[in-house]
This record gives sequence, C-alpha cells and structure tokens, in this order.
Amino acid sequence: MNERIKLSSIVYDTLKWNIETRRLTPGLILEVAPIARIFKLSRTPVLAALKALSSARLVEERPHRGFVVSGGKPFRQDLESSGFALPSAATRSVAMRNWRSQFYPLVEREIAMCLPFGCFSISATSLAREYGVSRTIAHETLVRLERLGLVRQQRARWFAGPLTDTDLRDHYEMRWLLEPRALQDAAPLLDPGAIFTMQQRAVSCLERVAELEEGEFDLLEQDLHEKIVLRCRNHQMAETIRRSQLPLMAINYSFRSYRGSKVLRKAILEHMDVLTALVAEDVAKAAHALEAHLRASLPVIRDALATGSTQWRPPPYMEREK
Repeated sequence: MNERIKLSSIVYDTLKWNIETRRLTPGLILEVAPIARIFKLSRTPVLAALKALSSARLVEERPHRGFVVSGGKPFRQDLESSGFALPSAATRSVAMRNWRSQFYPLVEREIAMCLPFGCFSISATSLAREYGVSRTIAHETLVRLERLGLVRQQRARWFAGPLTDTDLRDHYEMRWLLEPRALQDAAPLLDPGAIFTMQQRAVSCLERVAELEEGEFDLLEQDLHEKIVLRCRNHQMAETIRRSQLPLMAINYSFRSYRGSKVLRKAILEHMDVLTALVAEDVAKAAHALEAHLRASLPVIRDALATGSTQWRPPPYMEREK
C-alpha cells in the first residue's frame, strides 16, 4: 500500500470520528483545501478520504459546494471553530508517514551516489541517529534498498558497493537503450516553452563554460535526464531508468574538475543537440542525439574514476572499507 493511500485513511478515520461524535454538525460544508491545511497534506489524500466518506454516506458530494456532512441543510463555518478535533495520534501518524516518504528517497540517493567510489559499510544505528528516526525505520529502509540491489547484508552488517567497471557499462547500456525511447514517449507531453528555456540555459552555460557556478551542470543534467526523460508515460520504464541513473549521479560532480575544458564543452554541446532537436520538434533526431551523448559519456566517466578526479565523501552513517 502506498503512502498516499495510508494518508487518506488517516484523514478518513479522523473525519469519520468527528462526524460520528457530532463534532461536525450535519450540513457543514467540507472543502478540500482547508482540511488539507489542517492536516498539512496535499489535496489528493484529502479528496480521496472525502470521496470514501461519500461512499459510506457520511457526507454528500454537492455540485459547486464540495462535500456536506449528511443530514442537514448546507452551511459554511470555519472548520477550527466548528468543533473539529485532530487527535494527537493522527497528527503523529501523518507526520511519520510524511517523513517516511521523504526519508527513503533521500537515503536511496545518498547510498546510490557512493557506489562508484568503493565499498562502504552502513550502520543502521548511525543512520537512525543521523536523521532522528527509529532503528525500525532505518532497518526497513535498508531492507527495501536490499531488494533493489543497492545494499547487501552480510553477517548482520550492511554494505554498499563497489560499482565495478562491468556494472558501470551495464548501467550506461541500459540508459542508452531506454532513455531515447523514453524521450520519444515523453515528447508529446513536454511544454515547448520549458524546452526552449532548457535550451537557452545550455547556451548560457556554453558561453560561460570557464566560469560555471557550482551545480549549473547538474541542473543541465536534471533538465535532460529527469525533467524530460523521466516524464515518459511508461512508469515502469521511467523507474528502471531512474535506478540506473542513481549510481551515476555523483560521478557528474567530476565535471567540476573539467570546468572550462574540452570535455565539459563537448558534454554541453551534446545536451544542446538534444534540446535543439526537441525545439524543432524533430523527436527522432533528439532521441538519436541522446543515445550518442550517453555512449560518449561512458569513457569520460571511466577516466574520471580511474584518475581520481572526483572527490567524494560518504555520509556520516557510512564508512569506507579498507
């Protein structure tokens, strides 16, 4: 069950209790936005909860009036002054589920980004302490990462890496096979104005290649490989691509060592080839340029790792193995 369903269940149970205990008066109009603010959630789980309450006939869905507590003439009143109560248990549950939904992808990214740089041991206790979560949540997170193959457990200890040269090539092969196809799938969904902005950003970076600020090349990478490629409608393909991108993210920091060099200039030009083709609505040409860019990136990354031009430090809960 995903986090959104769990959150909607908490909202549902809380509103149901308020209705059944008559804290919410029959006829009271319930609007999505105010409820979302009280729970500190997006509107999606709140709307799902209200629709479930409508199915249970505890509220009625009214055109242009949102939802109304069943059994009374519709009226408006501020929810906080209506008698609505948010039990502390519900508040804690929402906070915990929200934090879990943020905690897992954060740790997934941090661990994946260490893989190319050696073998690391991971302390579940230190992970829990670092982020102020329970050891249970830390352990659950590591188990999920184990299923993805990002970490492994040996004699009650957790390890990540190393990413071998074969692993590196396999990830890039996966990307140059799938990312062009994903770009073609995503193309009809892309905003032409946003693509033009990305192209102009690449042009600007090329003009200032010797003075690029920290993170500017990373933003170019996000434009192409996340905002465009991962927009594809095939969610299984997008997730497979994302998992192959993860271990390679940190290596992009190596381009900072190449600032102003032919290597960085060439990489930006390759990005521009893709974006310029998309601006011209030549999707096939853009896909071909993307494949060429990914194929050309592999030897550059290999060189960066072999020469040690990338400096990477693990997060505090990881230690490099000798």
